[in-house]
Amino acid sequence: MRKVVLTFGLAIGAVFCANIGFMMYWMYHNPNMKSNDIVGYAIMVLVFSLIYFGTKNYRNKYLGGHITFGKAFKTGVLIALVSSTIYVLAWLFSYYLFVPDFMDVYTEYVLKNCTPENLPTKTQEMANFKEMYKNPLFVILITYSEVLPIGLVVALISALILKNKNIKNMATLLMIYLSVCTSSYGQQNKISKNEQATIMDTSNKNSVTSSIKIIATTKEVWDVLIDPNKITKYIGSTIQTDWKKGSLIIWEGEMNGIKYKNKGKVLEVQPNQLLRYTYWSGLGGDLDLPENYSEVTYTIKEVDENTIELTYSRIKIPTELETQIFQSHIKSVLDEIKKIVEAK
Repeated sequence: MRKVVLTFGLAIGAVFCANIGFMMYWMYHNPNMKSNDIVGYAIMVLVFSLIYFGTKNYRNKYLGGHITFGKAFKTGVLIALVSSTIYVLAWLFSYYLFVPDFMDVYTEYVLKNCTPENLPTKTQEMANFKEMYKNPLFVILITYSEVLPIGLVVALISALILKNKNIKNMATLLMIYLSVCTSSYGQQNKISKNEQATIMDTSNKNSVTSSIKIIATTKEVWDVLIDPNKITKYIGSTIQTDWKKGSLIIWEGEMNGIKYKNKGKVLEVQPNQLLRYTYWSGLGGDLDLPENYSEVTYTIKEVDENTIELTYSRIKIPTELETQIFQSHIKSVLDEIKKIVEAK
């Protein structure tokens, strides 16, 4: 976070410093100038919009594309604070060393653009303001107040926007869960209680185990588990890996209009017998951290010379919702694998 905060904070601060130089030159060399507060604040908002891009950069580059509202807001606030501090320091440097008569010039400008009926009141206000401006602490506070509140508002809005990616992903998970439950309800009703106990074991919290018998050889089933083209048929996403121990696995696809990227690492490979790897879902809303990776194991076991039993096991699933989704979904995945293998 520190690198992002400093990079974007310094960038915004640099723009503010340039603006100070421009405004001072304009005020001292063009006494007939007329300012526009709306345009001035619009420019500040535009410059502070870099907070959004800084927070987004931090989310995508360092947090795997996911960020909580609190962390996003904290990042934005720190960027706003760094840039505002640079603005304050630049102004103090300019005011005390180069334009100590600023209040005289500014007072003259304000009174010249004041209506006759407001002139007495405005004259007194500017005299009081000029007196307070003699206090360095007041100068610091009033200078911060010119920019920091705008930065905080932009940080808040940026956090609300950027954390919505997780909300969309969680909504997608819910939609998947509801659709899977609905589509598999009829199939599950056809299975007796004893068969369900054999096929699905969900006694362990946040884990899923399911088995299916396939008329095939162990090699034929193994080929379906590691062939990228066949994997796409029953998973619905593309996969990139060489299936060597320690190698990275990347799944990419699109679900309900949202593109996703899942990741994992190969843990163990025993050809025609066992395949084990870690798995992290980009749709789950969890950060790409080691503790959010579950562990998947496919086991192939011979039942007789014509039949094998394929067992799918997934443990350490990060959330209960994701566990429920896989409990409902894995049966259809195994059924699809069986169809592909037996269609040889």
